[in-house]
Amino acid sequence: MSMEQFTLDEAKQYLGHTVIAKTDVDTGHAWVMAKEHGTVVGIDGGYTERAELAFCLAVQFWPERESAHPTVLFFDKQMFNEYFSLSTEEKAAS
Repeated sequence: MSMEQFTLDEAKQYLGHTVIAKTDVDTGHAWVMAKEHGTVVGIDGGYTERAELAFCLAVQFWPERESAHPTVLFFDKQMFNEYFSLSTEEKAAS
């Protein structure tokens, strides 16, 4: 089953942007709650089973509790498009 992947140029367009979760998301490692904001802080790349170069976005989420640590999660294009959208907030400062 082939999944649509980000190209490097596509992924670069998201760097520094704030995103918002459309619904609750179980990432398999942590839950992201609906309307939770995150910032695209990086890009990770690798090769698919068919030896094609593919990229995913690294999104950092800041917890509301002061004592909690931020979480960085990685999303391929399909999951990102399904569960997240760009926030109306300005692009985060670099």
